Amino acid sequence: MSVPESSLNYYPVTGHVSAQVFDRIPMEDLKDQQLYQWTLFILGFTYIKGIPIPFPNVTQPLLHDSTSFMQIGEEAKVNFSYNDKKDMYPTPSRFRGYCHHTVVTFPSWHRPYVMLIEQAIGEYAENIAQQIENANPDEKGLWADAAKQLRFPYWDWADPKVTQEGVPSLFINEDVSVHAPGKNTVTVLNPLVSFKFPYVPSDFGDNTRGNATAYFSKWKQTL
Repeated sequence: MSVPESSLNYYPVTGHVSAQVFDRIPMEDLKDQQLYQWTLFILGFTYIKGIPIPFPNVTQPLLHDSTSFMQIGEEAKVNFSYNDKKDMYPTPSRFRGYCHHTVVTFPSWHRPYVMLIEQAIGEYAENIAQQIENANPDEKGLWADAAKQLRFPYWDWADPKVTQEGVPSLFINEDVSVHAPGKNTVTVLNPLVSFKFPYVPSDFGDNTRGNATAYFSKWKQTL
């Protein structure tokens, strides 16, 4: 019996599931206190952006379409072809696609997308952690345990220290340091700085309000 093509592309969103519950921790704490998790997070985030970082004795797994950063972003903004006229044509129109920005339902709507990114990075982390440990038996348990505990970190922009310190350098510097087998430190591309679009979606039109224009059709990367 043949399997429908749609089934082959099926990718359920479950979050990064493990036998235990682990906290999501501040980005700065992940970097300073959890070296193995931080490394796996940076490698995983770069991977889902389609530019995996070469790492000793690691064979990069195939990136599923549903877990690419670009695809997740596109899923979050669709569907502007929605055909419910009561939402499409009131005055003023209140339909802005599936994206629930500016409304109270945003947190619950946005959560599955955060879970999907966390899941994609977590699955990648567990894959390469096992490869690293296989090639470095003396580090057995360090990488695999870190991969199981890895959750998507956060930055608390409302923390009072932000008014004094501003945006952390880890969101600004083009390069970032990560841990490598043998207790070495290496410098890699920082995926937290920006994202270069592999292509500009066809429905990204420029948007003018007053004297200002957002050139969505021409911008090739995020700030």
